[in-house]
Amino acid sequence: MGYFVAVRNDLRLFFCFCCIFFLLIVVGQKNLAHAAVTTALCAVEAAEVNLQDKDSIAPELSPCAAKSIPAVKTNKAPTIDGRMAPGEWQQAAIIKNGLYQIQPLDGAMPTYATDIYVSYDAHNLYVAARMYDDAPEKIVARQMIQGAGLWSEDNFQLILSPFNNKQSGFFFRVNANGVREDALFEGANARNFNWDAIWQAKSSIDEKGWVTEMRIPIKSLNFNPNNEDWGISFGRAVARLNENHAWTSYNRRIGVDTVGTLTGMRGLKQGLGLDIVGSLAARQDRTYDLSDLNPAGSVGSDYGDQLYTKNTQFEPSLDVFYNITPSLTAVLTVNTDFSATDVDDQVVNLSRFSVFLPERRDFFLQDADIFNFGGINRNGRPFFSRTIGLGDEGQELKMRLGGKLTGRLGKWDVGILDVIQESLSGEGSTNLLVARVQRRLLEQSTIGAIVTYGDPLSDKKSYTIGADAKYRDNDLIKNKIVEANFWGQKTHTPLDSGEVDEDVAGDTDGDDSAYGFELDINTAEGWYGGTEFSHFGEDFDPALGFANRVGIDRLDYFGGYVFRPVDSIFRRLQIHTWQGNWWDTSGGLQSRGTHIRPIEMEFMSRDRVWVDFNRNTEVLTEPFEILDGIIIPSGRYSFNQYSLTYDSAGNRKIGAFARFRKGDYYTGKRTTMIASLRIQPNKYLRLQGRYTQNKIDLAEGEFTTRQFNISSDVAFNSSLSWITRIQYNNVSRQAAINSRLRYNPEAGQDFFLIVNHGAVRDDITDRFRSVSNQIAAKIAYTLRF
Repeated sequence: MGYFVAVRNDLRLFFCFCCIFFLLIVVGQKNLAHAAVTTALCAVEAAEVNLQDKDSIAPELSPCAAKSIPAVKTNKAPTIDGRMAPGEWQQAAIIKNGLYQIQPLDGAMPTYATDIYVSYDAHNLYVAARMYDDAPEKIVARQMIQGAGLWSEDNFQLILSPFNNKQSGFFFRVNANGVREDALFEGANARNFNWDAIWQAKSSIDEKGWVTEMRIPIKSLNFNPNNEDWGISFGRAVARLNENHAWTSYNRRIGVDTVGTLTGMRGLKQGLGLDIVGSLAARQDRTYDLSDLNPAGSVGSDYGDQLYTKNTQFEPSLDVFYNITPSLTAVLTVNTDFSATDVDDQVVNLSRFSVFLPERRDFFLQDADIFNFGGINRNGRPFFSRTIGLGDEGQELKMRLGGKLTGRLGKWDVGILDVIQESLSGEGSTNLLVARVQRRLLEQSTIGAIVTYGDPLSDKKSYTIGADAKYRDNDLIKNKIVEANFWGQKTHTPLDSGEVDEDVAGDTDGDDSAYGFELDINTAEGWYGGTEFSHFGEDFDPALGFANRVGIDRLDYFGGYVFRPVDSIFRRLQIHTWQGNWWDTSGGLQSRGTHIRPIEMEFMSRDRVWVDFNRNTEVLTEPFEILDGIIIPSGRYSFNQYSLTYDSAGNRKIGAFARFRKGDYYTGKRTTMIASLRIQPNKYLRLQGRYTQNKIDLAEGEFTTRQFNISSDVAFNSSLSWITRIQYNNVSRQAAINSRLRYNPEAGQDFFLIVNHGAVRDDITDRFRSVSNQIAAKIAYTLRF
């Protein structure tokens, strides 16, 4: 009862002071507004503290305390073998038992202590950690494949922000098997795990717990040699206890905006700052003859051996990375090969709009954060690197030459990308250019601009221009992160020969602009909310970007509450609501979605269960062919759906995910079932299967979609792995197999053997027929000077 009384009082205080805050902002009294909000949040916090066990909190480990350690230069580099030999880390700054909990209790003493050692020389940063554990046999260390996700097992984390600007940095994580995982920060907290760096780590388990040692080459980092104070922080996860520890944090999380300081990084050397990455790929492609397939995808009862064409290629490629300054990098790529890139997941698209797929290619991921614009995640991005090197049907278009200049000059972030790729017709080349500049303001705010030129799918001289601004503040509202984004864009696509310029003719406004804003107030505990508005003109067409819905105005708003009880079976309880509205440019409703999650329960075991209610409205101005031959008439449709979801903790040897959704759907009903099973008995083997089914019964017809995803990860040791992915869905009737053997003795050294096979299912004979087959071998080696 006390909790509900506290929540009621919190609500009164919250809304009262929000009104005062916004009134003061209007009249320009920002300082008074800040004071009013701070007073309100302190009152709320005081009410919540009364509900917690004060004895569990360690005041001397306050998450808000500013922390720093000196940079100690070593005369003898430690041997990175995961052993921490006696005296080896004598010349190092030492943090003894300096971590505290951020999960499940923020600020509480950790169950097990961690000692951290930091030193450096002219060429490397060295970090080691002794992680005590009284049951070392229970340490969760099942991942042996380099670069794989480590979030669900025991791990040690290092965050570096060489510019110490609270906006950029690097994330390194290692487990007790010495498996490395890294990411590039894209803003204060968002991390891009597709980024890859050259560094070294080794770990070992002993009777005291486990140890890890890391070597981060200065050559792998961009930094400002005039800035001797780097941002740094550390974290640890104890998987079986579901505890997360940190050296510095804010609001139960660590990011580049929460780091402490590593002071006195002097005399650093990058050598020539030159990396040469040479690779050679040998590839044989077979394309099979499917000319006897009828429109239904069938070939009859007996078609015998298939005819195919064979193409064998030997493709050398070269990437050159040169640090013009320690903070500015130039990249040149020649005859780029992407044969070793991870495959995309198959998608059964039952919507009216194209699907967004993430970038996975290394060349585009280096310094990818600099090209982010306006906080836009999907629709309306002025630049989306997957438009380069891929045709309109996903076919590969050869990148013949590419150059990139990225980095930071003082308070400016600069990114320029220029690529010459094979044209869509296969004859001639297409030049594509992106330029991005951004200036940092205050602690975490920016203003910037972007220009793109060229069209990957034509020879048109299309362009996009845009400007954006971001405001981010951790101090405006206590224990809340306030972020606002503002942006605007304009595109231009020349007319083809014979086309009429409707703008000149006066037949239409021809709106090729887009603009929007977003305001979010986020927190890991308590109230949160936000709103977003965006406008996309009917002629808005970013040729090098991503826009799957134009000619609309969109308004979203969301809010919720996160409660973290103490001495409970629950780790976190959350309620959440969201509504999105899409109108056409004349003000007519196109779509509306209302989402309510009345409860999400995360248990102390990290298992989660939640319930969702959705009400959707769709206005079809023209018939919608949801599947071949099944056409939903134009009209206004409203329908409700309910779902129940269970997701088990990631640290279990056997894990599961299950979702059941049922409800109305246009002129009929829809039932969705998703089931996933993961088996990981040891560090050498991981098996996973996922099945998705949509049963849709409409007045216009009924159908069932089925999608299968099966994967196996085999790790022979931490350097040699074999990963296989098998996918199939009954809509495209296509199966895809990707099998990849990787030998990675050290970061920057790789050998791949890859087999890709595609097949189509014949509905009459119920047999699969080959579509394509590829066998490739690739070796890549990095030389550093």
